[in-house]
Amino acid sequence: MSIKKQTLYPFILVGIGGAIGSFLRFRIAEVTAVIPFPIATLMANIFGCFLLALIRFHPTIQQKFSKSMLFVLGTGMIGSLTTFSTMVMEWNQLLSQSVIKMLFYTLLHILGASLMIMLGVQIARRKENET
Repeated sequence: MSIKKQTLYPFILVGIGGAIGSFLRFRIAEVTAVIPFPIATLMANIFGCFLLALIRFHPTIQQKFSKSMLFVLGTGMIGSLTTFSTMVMEWNQLLSQSVIKMLFYTLLHILGASLMIMLGVQIARRKENET
């Protein structure tokens, strides 16, 4: 593979993963559009935390997938699926409505993300102990 192809290859992989993550995020937003609370970003971020923990710590995933594929899934897909900037924008919008709503939203993000990471790690470790 030429140097130019080697240089472009990671960008192409991240782009493919990013397209998948963007599509998933779009679908989550579409499905939850009828809910007046900003649940789409919360769901995407929490689901992304679970997936990232599972991908990072699951021994079968680590063994079966190439580094390139892990890069596609982690940096590309999950990086595109999850979003900090939208969360902060929604946090600010909720703050203008009610401090309680903003605190509730923040708490849901922190607790939900933490619990999903712990769940992903636990599932991965359980699989590791089985092998």
